Amino acid sequence: MLLMLQELLCKEALPDLMPGGLLHDIPLYVQNRHPQLPRLIQDCAQPPPHVDRVVAARSLAVLLANITSQYGIRTS
Repeated sequence: MLLMLQELLCKEALPDLMPGGLLHDIPLYVQNRHPQLPRLIQDCAQPPPHVDRVVAARSLAVLLANITSQYGIRTS
């Protein structure tokens, strides 16, 4: 999961294939309700020294699950 986050979600991961990453345009209504989303994505892909990537990934997974259930998005 961590490799997927790093390679697909991070803005800098695949600049030629996906400029801005997979979530390059987080809908404004989602970003307003969940302002921590961009930071968690960045912390998973390129964590600063004081951040544990695994903890950030778990937090991101929980947040994404909450967002998808909030907006009635089916994941299966």
